[in-house]
Amino acid sequence: MTEPKMGFEGQAAQQQAGLGDFLWEAHSAGSRILDFTSGRTFTDYEAHEVLRAAVESMLGIVAASLEDVQQYFPEEAAKIEHRSEAIALRPRLGTGSDAEVWRFVEASLPELMGEVAALLEDWHSA
Repeated sequence: MTEPKMGFEGQAAQQQAGLGDFLWEAHSAGSRILDFTSGRTFTDYEAHEVLRAAVESMLGIVAASLEDVQQYFPEEAAKIEHRSEAIALRPRLGTGSDAEVWRFVEASLPELMGEVAALLEDWHSA
């Protein structure tokens, strides 16, 4: 019987690479949202269609990436406290839920990015 290959070959390595990709995508998109909204208010968010579109687009990426982590890496997903909130927000993006999106961006996204960053750091260390 052949042992699973480790390193950059075999399914185990592909799965680990997938985790890193999902975490990186979530972190990259979330960081962009934080950059886009830095120094902005809810009034700014409501008034600027391009800002709303950019934030919602990046939130869609965050949520999709976290859904992938949840599906393929449930143990790691369990370490991301705010993932369910981000995932639940995804179907409501673009439907006029500006206050809900803004609340998430202000209240939960910074913590979510910290959680994802910590997992990404652990992944890099492994």
